[in-house]
Amino acid sequence: MDITGGKGVDAVIQCATTPDAFKLALDTAAPLARIAIEGIVNNDSFAFNVDRITQLGLTVQGQVGVNAIRFAKTLQLFEMNLINPDAVITHVMKLDQIEEAFKMLEERRDGAVKVVIKP
Repeated sequence: MDITGGKGVDAVIQCATTPDAFKLALDTAAPLARIAIEGIVNNDSFAFNVDRITQLGLTVQGQVGVNAIRFAKTLQLFEMNLINPDAVITHVMKLDQIEEAFKMLEERRDGAVKVVIKP
């Protein structure tokens, strides 16, 4: 919230599949913001503040995976500098470290959010 001067953000794309990521999306959303949720893995239910959704008039929409059209649109947003990938990339690792990268993500170790694998 410091980045926005306490105002929050107008749109959140929540791709980290954890309850904490969803709660963070709610906490950082501005009034009337839109939140797109990729999914919550291995959690049928968890507690969160429903009042925040109604009081701020938030729109929360579930997403079903990535398809070619969505992927192309996302790439366009990167090319137009409307999305800064550096904000979510927490680690860069070599291809021979891919097993360690997956373990790091699975265990949410060292603050891992997104890991880029380079050959």
